[in-house]
Amino acid sequence: MISIINNFIRDFKNQKVHEKTFTILLYLVYILYITSYFFGFNNNNYIDYARLALKYYVIIFLLIKFNPFSSFECNSFDKVIIFKCALFLLFTTNLLNIN
Repeated sequence: MISIINNFIRDFKNQKVHEKTFTILLYLVYILYITSYFFGFNNNNYIDYARLALKYYVIIFLLIKFNPFSSFECNSFDKVIIFKCALFLLFTTNLLNIN
């Protein structure tokens, strides 16, 4: 477990600013969901603001990276962010709207 945390911290230190922003926002949303579910805190406003910020980050990232006028090669962070964004959008749009 300690090696996983050390690897996460080492990887976080090597990330660029926009990568750190995404990582912090994503884990903030996860923490807010967990606290509101298990502890009954009413963090709906905070969750909505964090979700909205993360959604706009995803939109801007995808528009810049995958526009038809640019040529680039996917690096490891691009693959990770695409996968995490897909999961984030799946959980925040479908699972939260089920009554």
